[in-house]
Amino acid sequence: MAATIGAIADTGNHRIREFRLPSKPLGDRVTTLVGDGENTSRDGPLRVARLNAPTGLAQLGENDWLVAESGGHKIRRITLGGIVGVTGEAKTVAGSIEGDQDGNAEDARFKRPGGIWKLKGDTFLIADWGNSKLKTLSLSGSSAAEVKTVVGSEKGSADGDGVGAKVSDVHGFAILGKLTYFSDTSNHLLR
Repeated sequence: MAATIGAIADTGNHRIREFRLPSKPLGDRVTTLVGDGENTSRDGPLRVARLNAPTGLAQLGENDWLVAESGGHKIRRITLGGIVGVTGEAKTVAGSIEGDQDGNAEDARFKRPGGIWKLKGDTFLIADWGNSKLKTLSLSGSSAAEVKTVVGSEKGSADGDGVGAKVSDVHGFAILGKLTYFSDTSNHLLR
């Protein structure tokens, strides 16, 4: 049986880790891919790149991940090279400072993004926890990436369609078929 490989957003240690669970006992292994425990945000080669409280991961491809970086208020892309934890790079794809702004990825703002999920193609759903919203990030190959609010308008508790709804502290979500369920944490609701 082949090894099971996955990745973990190690939030409190400011790292992304890979794990392998082989079929043989005592053969499991956890390896740091990026981060050294320092809570700062820095793009660059993996050996010098830093993460500030990564909280969510979505896989782009075999060696390519999007990371919701809660402490840095960003979405980062981690591309692995041939030598784990040494080659590859981390770069910011959306967000730069704390805030709440839709638009092109360079100008977009998040406040403690949490969960991230690949929808279809190059579109991802992001739980923008600090802004109490769900946003999409579209990474179009030919044009600039875009961020758009799809659920939530302001902190509160009110049913509604998309941006007409009011939610409070959206953190996690699950997608089942065409339905998206999410935690409306401070309102103690599952929507």
